Amino acid sequence: MKTDIKQLMPICRRLFKLVLLVQAKKDFFRDFQGDLVWMMTFYGLPTAGVLAVELLKQEQSRLYTPDILPRSATIQDLSVFIANLGAVGPGDANFSICNQGRKALNRVLDQILSPSLPPAPNAGTEKAWDDMSFFMPTGNDVDFLQWLETVEWDKGLLNANGPLDGTGA
Repeated sequence: MKTDIKQLMPICRRLFKLVLLVQAKKDFFRDFQGDLVWMMTFYGLPTAGVLAVELLKQEQSRLYTPDILPRSATIQDLSVFIANLGAVGPGDANFSICNQGRKALNRVLDQILSPSLPPAPNAGTEKAWDDMSFFMPTGNDVDFLQWLETVEWDKGLLNANGPLDGTGA
């Protein structure tokens, strides 16, 4: 399925900005802290991934579209989001997903922000292990969407009294 990037990016950017706004005002939502982590994983991580993959594609092709995806602002927003993901502790719901997402987004930003090095003399003779592929594939949109389908979104959603569904089981 091919999606028109000109239609997808503004939607992703608006949704991502909303997630960042809620995170910035988290003191106002102090009674909903567990919901904020869920919102970061359910809405923030997929949109951040789409934005990061598009930035990576633009960097690799050297075809920038600032009217569709402003590079600097998007990198800054992704950096803030990565910091928010890093603030999720091991005892919090969806820590594992947040940690994997943080590592994957960090890796993408590292690729975008690192200077391009000339290929090594042996480049292409042996395929290096891409530890990024374990967390989130960045090769193409299909790989990223398939990775999203494997995430267990409800795993770890427990509060001190048991499952969040109120069953206590």
